[in-house]
Amino acid sequence: MLRVFCCVVWRFADAKLVHSLISYIAMKSKFLKVAAVTAGVLMLAACSKSPEQKAQAMIEDYMQAHLNDPASFELVKYSNLGKRTPMERAFVQITNECIAQHMSDSIDVFLARFKENYSSKGKDPYEILGWEMSCKYRANNAYGAKILKEETFVFNPEMTEILVVE
Repeated sequence: MLRVFCCVVWRFADAKLVHSLISYIAMKSKFLKVAAVTAGVLMLAACSKSPEQKAQAMIEDYMQAHLNDPASFELVKYSNLGKRTPMERAFVQITNECIAQHMSDSIDVFLARFKENYSSKGKDPYEILGWEMSCKYRANNAYGAKILKEETFVFNPEMTEILVVE
């Protein structure tokens, strides 16, 4: 098609004009190729799920497999996806223990001691052990009554499976 067009133009125009026209068309086709490749890459990137979307999909699959009446599942809300680190776990345990023993002013001291002990073993206290997301939902229990429940789902670091449901 391009050749036919150039031949027709060649007969009615001078060589300089034809050369400029061919260069313009070649430049446009390079631009179109680059634009098409860029659009393809963006479409592929848009097709991959975010970590939050992966976690929500795994939770919904879990609910379908484990609820007494999966059709009664009504999502109330998801929490934000959070990191699970040794320091995060230590914070929860130390805080709960200190509050139970009325020693809430000692939380910082115990956390600093935990971090120091963990680091002295050559381990990173902020290493990502996994991810967690809570799900608050309503569903029918075994008796058919609608109940409100909240569960925390712990995922592996690669976000490919649920490790624990708390």
